Amino acid sequence: MLTMLANKHCVKIPADEFESWVAAEEDAVIAQLQEALMPCDGVSGVLERLQETGAYRLAAVSSSALRRVQASLTTVGLDKYFTADAIFSAASSLPIPSSKPDPAIYELALEKLGVTSAECLAVEDSESGVISAHLAGITLVGYTGSYELDEQESMGNMLLKRGAAVIMEDWAQFEGILSQIQEI
Repeated sequence: MLTMLANKHCVKIPADEFESWVAAEEDAVIAQLQEALMPCDGVSGVLERLQETGAYRLAAVSSSALRRVQASLTTVGLDKYFTADAIFSAASSLPIPSSKPDPAIYELALEKLGVTSAECLAVEDSESGVISAHLAGITLVGYTGSYELDEQESMGNMLLKRGAAVIMEDWAQFEGILSQIQEI
């Protein structure tokens, strides 16, 4: 955003000053996240059970800056399920920063984890996230539980239209959905 504004108004920002502003913005956003974030109901139990099986490697793939992703996971108590080398940020992990729906961050995650798209399952709650995973060839679950009840149906329809294989309204549904997908 800062780069876009600087370019629009023909302003040159020295690199050290730019980095300082970016860090200050990240610090402010992280502070707000730490005050407001709550985990989705049921997600911790699902991740715990998946981890206990030893059959799954969990990864976080986000457009947000790496510090934000890490702070978000820590704030909601989910950081224990994701190793540092399995957290990917389109803003921080790619050689050229990008954002979803560009599939580059999913493609990087596949490469770094040493897996194929056919071996993965993504859970996404946004249009850009669903498109990104779909373009990377990953089967995905569209999650609508993060939306208000009156928005869930329309969001689910949109996520299906953009490439989600199935819609999940509540994390209590995940293990059943996973079983169904594995049978295909």
